[in-house]
Amino acid sequence: MRPVNLIARLPTLMQEYDEIIKITNSQNPEFDLVWAVEEWMRRNLYIITAEEYGLRRYEKLLSITPLPGESFAARRNHILLRWNTQTVYTFRFLIGLLEMLTGGNFEVNTNFTEYEMEIIVLSGGSSIIQDLAYIKRHIIPANIATTSRIEIRINAEGLLAVAATHSITRHYTITQDFNAEISIGSRTGLGGSSVRVTHYEI
Repeated sequence: MRPVNLIARLPTLMQEYDEIIKITNSQNPEFDLVWAVEEWMRRNLYIITAEEYGLRRYEKLLSITPLPGESFAARRNHILLRWNTQTVYTFRFLIGLLEMLTGGNFEVNTNFTEYEMEIIVLSGGSSIIQDLAYIKRHIIPANIATTSRIEIRINAEGLLAVAATHSITRHYTITQDFNAEISIGSRTGLGGSSVRVTHYEI
């Protein structure tokens, strides 16, 4: 925030009087507050700089419900995905959306002769699921059979025989049918170590 110095805005002749100096100095803090509010309003006008207030207004406008504890960056991605939706979609446009959503950590396998496409996201969390579902509903043509999944790989260090060693794998799959069916996998012990596998199918 730029500091306010009212006396510097007056003619040079008036800046020499003590009365004028004291009056303007007493008003500087009030103008500091005005500038702070103006800059806060300016930040919340734009998606890429919006804070809680601005993001909440955009989410209400676009009917987006953020997940508990989501960061501002994740919420901005949800809003930008909806806000940048265009009437005419191309494959390049789809790739651009996935780049923005995942930071480039994705793979797209296409077989357009059979009207098939597979989207694999190699990082992210459960908050990406609703964005992928939105892409499939509103961007990818209905005659393209699309399979989407999120692969999260966590590598644990240590020997398998050590009891503290464990591996966690989560597998998210989004099918063309949006009727939710969720199954949670098993927990298996291996020689004092454990392997936990969780599958979410939507």
